[in-house]
Amino acid sequence: MKRIVRKCFLLWLFLICVISFGIFLGKVAKNLKITKLSLVTQWNLSDTNYNLQNKMVQKNRVIPMDSIWEEQTVYLGENLLSEKDYLDIGIIFTKITGNGVLKHKYQTLVRSILKNTRSPIHIHLITDDQSLLAAQHVTRILENQHRVPVKVTPYFLQDIAQQVKDVISIMQAHFSAKPGAYYADALFFISLAFYKAAPSTLKKIVFIDVDCKVVTDIRELFLHFSQFQKDNVIGLTHELTPVYRHVLHTYRAKHNNTPFGGPRKNGFPGFNSGVILMDLDKLRSSVEYASLLSKTVIDVLAAKYNFKGHLGDQDFFTLTGFEYPELYYVLPCEWNRQLCRWWEHRGYEEVFESYFECSDKTKIYHANCNSEFPDF
Repeated sequence: MKRIVRKCFLLWLFLICVISFGIFLGKVAKNLKITKLSLVTQWNLSDTNYNLQNKMVQKNRVIPMDSIWEEQTVYLGENLLSEKDYLDIGIIFTKITGNGVLKHKYQTLVRSILKNTRSPIHIHLITDDQSLLAAQHVTRILENQHRVPVKVTPYFLQDIAQQVKDVISIMQAHFSAKPGAYYADALFFISLAFYKAAPSTLKKIVFIDVDCKVVTDIRELFLHFSQFQKDNVIGLTHELTPVYRHVLHTYRAKHNNTPFGGPRKNGFPGFNSGVILMDLDKLRSSVEYASLLSKTVIDVLAAKYNFKGHLGDQDFFTLTGFEYPELYYVLPCEWNRQLCRWWEHRGYEEVFESYFECSDKTKIYHANCNSEFPDF
């Protein structure tokens, strides 16, 4: 009897030990899993602070692992923007036939966007048949290289130009040097009325010139939509050359104290359209903006300021910005760091640097007038 009791007791102790050991192993495995996930998260987590006009926004980016994609949402105006949302980017890419340089510019721009983001990209491509084929080929290669989802929606230039031909004809008369000139082409005025041709499901878009290079996460740029004031419908950086000082030379001679055409520190140098933020919903509902797309208004403004432009859409934004500044959100210069120095040696040597200066860390380089990007 004692032997049986002893065996039962030993068996009971053995079971207790097995159960305890199992619990111990479970806890160890759980701790190891937590530690592993913690290490992976630390490796993939990019903690970046964005100071948008003294408003701090914390962004936590986590690279997706297997089927898990943790995300941090931030406010984009009235809507939420998550890292799963496609970022809508407009690019004008036409007349590629016989222009290998233009194809290289497109490749440089798209590569720079995909290289620096984890957000999926939706390219809205204003294009033609041959240019579309080239863009699709380049985009697919870059998408595979950088593992970032990309969609391409084509908008054929000829079709859009037909839809907004009334607006284009008005603007060509005032904002191109002469018929047949480079900036007289319809493509340089498409942005002004793109909201009329865009699908109603498209709410916000950022247009970027094909001669730009992005050196940060393009998602940061979309956060600026949340900084738009009530009447802001478009966001642009200032022009970083004295081109509008030159355009306004007659007006400035009669108005010595005018800020128009002056450098950013004490004046308004005009806008540059290399990067454009468009709140399409606001544009669709803005009676004030729509009224500016009329021949009567543009004729009156152009006459008042003795304004004869030659740079397409940005001439319109600049001229209307003189009297309707509430329509425009001023984007910090680092988001369109223009590199053109053409005007420096055209009689403006003494004042050029006061326009060209942009001390903040560059986020988008704009190699306008065939400038070269700096070495990285």
